[in-house]
Amino acid sequence: MTFKNVADNWGLDESDNYPVQQYKIAQVIFGVSQLKLLEAKTDKKDQWGKLHLEDPNLPNAKSQRLTLLDAEANIIADLIVGRGNFSLPQTAGAGGIYIRQPQDEQTWLALGHLDLGVEPRDWLERRIVNITEDQVDLVTVVHPDGDIIRIRSEGDDFKLLNIPEGKALTDKNIPRSYVSGVASLLLNDVKHAGKILINDKDKIRVDFKLKDGLALKFELWQENEMRWVA
Repeated sequence: MTFKNVADNWGLDESDNYPVQQYKIAQVIFGVSQLKLLEAKTDKKDQWGKLHLEDPNLPNAKSQRLTLLDAEANIIADLIVGRGNFSLPQTAGAGGIYIRQPQDEQTWLALGHLDLGVEPRDWLERRIVNITEDQVDLVTVVHPDGDIIRIRSEGDDFKLLNIPEGKALTDKNIPRSYVSGVASLLLNDVKHAGKILINDKDKIRVDFKLKDGLALKFELWQENEMRWVA
């Protein structure tokens, strides 16, 4: 994953520079600056894997390479980061982490902690919309087959408006689930809309009307076992 600072805002390059949680970037930069070498460990390549310090490019590698660059692409720091170890007396209870430099066979136990995550969702600002159930007045869901579902706020609850004659809800919480389901959406990754081709007939359309008059429109679909929203 590649993080870039554009106009004092950090974004994830592989996710089309979508904003990441800024404090996590600050934590990593500060964490690197505070690392203190405590003890030299193994310099044998066949032992690196035990510390999660093998070549990060190897299949199934558990190591991570962290490189910090300045605005001119000069390297500030370059480390292979391995597993943490919080039970060694050398760390005085503060916690330690195994590291090595990419071109160096010597490994080290360092005082400090680095949380680099493993997926885009570990870094991205995941909240899609900032609304609560009590703000919602009406929800309209249009399925690809033309089936339409409408849910309206009714006191402290929600009511399904277009129940077919002779039918009844099997679960009284179903109307609320349509509201809370979209309102609580969290993203796992982001792509520019122009990079994803999808047939309109496969989309589910969801329209939210809030009590203050604001309207929100969503399109949902599934592609290669991944669920997308726009």
